[in-house]
Amino acid sequence: MGGTYDPPERNEDQDDDLKAGEEVRYCIMVVVLASVVISVRIPRELKERLEMLNVNVSEVVRELLERYVEEAEERLLMERLARIRSRLTGKLDPATIAKLVREDRGRS
Repeated sequence: MGGTYDPPERNEDQDDDLKAGEEVRYCIMVVVLASVVISVRIPRELKERLEMLNVNVSEVVRELLERYVEEAEERLLMERLARIRSRLTGKLDPATIAKLVREDRGRS
């Protein structure tokens, strides 16, 4: 991917708009949609029912997959938090934590 861009020819009227020594710069923006296609097989009856209900299958699948991934990531974070919590249990008492928080607030 890449290449060069030759700007269009300018006429004399356009050149009058430029000050001496000023040059014209062009900016080209390219947007690449980073998406992939996923295919799934479903029973014919289900497809027919979806069509009867005018369901936008792509939209529903995208939303459900997004929600599924968010929930899976949350489960992983909760498991990680539980492991950290179990390692810290008994090592820090709540009174010490409260004292440290109060001291930190006093510095602000």
